[in-house]
Parts: sequence; structure tokens; C-alpha cells
Amino acid sequence: MATIHYLNVKEGDCSVILHNSGHATVVDVCNAKSPELIAEAVVAALAKTDRGISGNFQQKKYPVNPVSYLREQGIGSIFRYIQTHPDMDHMDGIKALFAEFSPLNLWDTENTKEMPSSAWKGSPYNEDDWKFYKEMRDTESASDPKRLALLSGARGKYYNIAEDGSGGGDGIYILAPTQELVDSGNEAAEDYHRCSYVLLYRTGGKPPKPSRAKPSLRLSDKQRWVMARLASEGKLTRCEVEKEFDISGRTAKRVLGELSEAGLIEFDRTTHPGFYRLI
Repeated sequence: MATIHYLNVKEGDCSVILHNSGHATVVDVCNAKSPELIAEAVVAALAKTDRGISGNFQQKKYPVNPVSYLREQGIGSIFRYIQTHPDMDHMDGIKALFAEFSPLNLWDTENTKEMPSSAWKGSPYNEDDWKFYKEMRDTESASDPKRLALLSGARGKYYNIAEDGSGGGDGIYILAPTQELVDSGNEAAEDYHRCSYVLLYRTGGKPPKPSRAKPSLRLSDKQRWVMARLASEGKLTRCEVEKEFDISGRTAKRVLGELSEAGLIEFDRTTHPGFYRLI
């Protein structure tokens, strides 16, 4: 059975999909490094005893090393590594991850981000990781790893078409970015979240959990922007959509309502005036 693993990795993100095909997909990485077995064993032991109060399990104090975690899961290689966007909290330890697991495919975006030398003063991240990523980004490669910069609606062998041409392959469908979002992110210079991948994962032709999703829904550019923004920021108000596209409240409500009816987002009323978030 396909499984998704969400790792506790400090400030960043790292998710692992183990597909029915046997492929392993890793989406972003943070806190990756060569395993330090004794130190990690101590951290794991402390994490079991320091549970905090009022539901606070203190997990942030005891992050997982993705390299060690993948080893423990019996994963010897990564078929597909997806860099959702070029921020360091999403590629912390990428050099160590690639050294250990040699991903066959790198999903990247055609971003033009640069990091000046001054950016590393006081930074918790390693400049070597940035240089490693940038070399892969700026070098056309058909192997070791094969670099792909895919856009919304892309179809391809293995990721959403099976090897024999039938079925949905590993079930990864790309909702964003569009070329317009990539161009917008590059023009904005400091907002590369606009370039982010937004992915829909299906296993066995169905979402991994019950959903009202409508497979026939074709996302508009506004809806792709909404999905990308929610993926990067976590929440979004209707007013922000109105402002971004200079549209009426009624139009913004329709844009968001269609996504809600499709089971892709939901409205949270816990705080006034409420906000939308991914499901």
C-alpha cells in the first residue's frame, strides 16, 4: 500500500511518498546530514519523555534527520526528488541527501534566484547546499540526476502515466506552477513562492483519502495562483484574492467556491473574518 510520510524537520519541510510501484519520491528536504547514530539515539529517547503539556509534544525540539529516516525505512535510492521552490528551509542538507541516495530525477522550477555572499552571515543554513543545488539548476542534465522543470497539466511516463502507457503511474499531477507564475516569481525577485509546485497525489486512480474532488475540474490561472499561494503561505483570505487580481468579491467568491466544492480547499471560521486553507 502506498504511504505518505511527513517528517519533523525543524523550520522546513520534507515529505516522502512510497508508491505502489516501489518508487520513492521525496518532496523538499531540511535537516539532512550524514547520520550521527549516537546523538540521534539520544534525541529520539528524549523526545519520548519530553511530552510537554496541553497537547504540546515538543516535536520541534527533536527533529528527524531525513537521511537516517529513509535508511530506517529500508530505502536505498530515491526515484524522484521534488524541489518545490528555492528557499533554503526546503533544501537544507540537499547535498547530503543526494550523496546518500542518488535520486534519478530532479523536479525543479525555472527560477532565477541568486544568493549573495552577504546572505550567509548568521544564516543557519549551509552555503554548500545552495551551491550544490544551483549547479544542478543551471546545468542541463539528462541523467545523474535527470532535471525536469514541469508545468501545470504536464503528463509523463512514470509520474502520472504507467510504464505501459495505461493508468496513472505514480499518481502525481501538477496543479502549479504555470509559465505565468514562474515568470511572475522571477520578476518579483524576492517572491519565488509563486514558482512553487502544487501537486495532487492519487493512488490507484483515487485520492489517498476520501475526497469530493472533481477530476474534470480545470483550474483557471486565478485558481492555480490560489493553490500555489496556499501551498507556500498556508492560508488565504478572499480579500487577498480580490486585491491580487483586482476583481469583485463576487468573482473571488466563485473562484474560491469552485475549489472548495472540488474538495481542494476549505474555509476556516475560527478567527474573523476567516480564511481558506488546503485540505
